[in-house]
Amino acid sequence: WFDYCAWYLLSFLLGLLAKVSIAPLPFVLLLLRWFLLSHPLPRPARRSLGEGGGEGRVKGLRSLLPYFFLSTLFVIIAILGKKAQVHALGATLLVPFVAIPFYLQKLIIPTELSILYPFTEEFSLVHPRVLLGIAVVSGLTWVSWWNLRWTRGVACAFGIFLLLLVPSFL
Repeated sequence: WFDYCAWYLLSFLLGLLAKVSIAPLPFVLLLLRWFLLSHPLPRPARRSLGEGGGEGRVKGLRSLLPYFFLSTLFVIIAILGKKAQVHALGATLLVPFVAIPFYLQKLIIPTELSILYPFTEEFSLVHPRVLLGIAVVSGLTWVSWWNLRWTRGVACAFGIFLLLLVPSFL
């Protein structure tokens, strides 16, 4: 068992060395764990996820600590190693509201794909794309929360989507 964990951790470390965009993986694993605990699973799988609390749950969460440590370390290195970029704080906070609907649109209708999608207009809270983004993100968040009555799947999928986009905004 330990050999497999060492290989997983080494693979994650090599991935982080290649590109920091996999840094949210520990959070994605936590979301998947939260999702899987809501479904009927075979007894060995429930035990490995730590169903029922107690030592199994703590041990399962403890196994993610090295991943969180490596992620934190590499995110700090990436932020400190980044060349100074001059952005207004407001513009930095508004970028996700433009990018998330844009990425969703490219995911659903993949037309005019490119390596780079520059946004050359001024960022402001009243820009139509920012307002549309706020509406889309708020709507999807509400739908995810509303669906929690029946399933965790929608919230889990939307959470993973958002988590995997976080490195793009740093």
